[in-house]
Amino acid sequence: MASQRYLIVNTTLNEYLDPAAFGDSPTLDAASVGAVSFTWLALRKLLVDTTRRLPDKPLPLISWAGSRVCVVIVPDEDDPERDFYDRAMSDVNDISAAALCMLDDDPDVSPWLDKFNRTYVVREARRALAAGPKAQPRQTGLAAPGQPEVETPTDPSAAGGDDSVKG
Repeated sequence: MASQRYLIVNTTLNEYLDPAAFGDSPTLDAASVGAVSFTWLALRKLLVDTTRRLPDKPLPLISWAGSRVCVVIVPDEDDPERDFYDRAMSDVNDISAAALCMLDDDPDVSPWLDKFNRTYVVREARRALAAGPKAQPRQTGLAAPGQPEVETPTDPSAAGGDDSVKG
């Protein structure tokens, strides 16, 4: 049996973490042998660190607290279920770059990124986030039950504003 590639998917917010983006092994068998995994550390921070406030730690900009999260096995290209997977994932946003930058901004984690030679993936993540809205974390989210969904425009012209730079 071939190694199974996986993603960590938040089904509530339609977001996912891709281990390859963190420089981690993208296969499930490698993730389970106890190696250092920045993907799983990011998951912990998204779920746990956002539910408690510590005076000396800022809250992350993104949070999965209270969300439904699952591990999804990525089917091979020739798998009959690949089409179903591709359709299901078409509306799910990759927030790996934002989560990696969140880890790098944490003074307790950043030295470990350096120690495990992940500075290149941090640099690529920051470059991807600077590239534009397509690489940005979600701008919409599922609202609480009974509340309307709120959309935050990513480009000033979409909000009816002037997109020119004012100086």
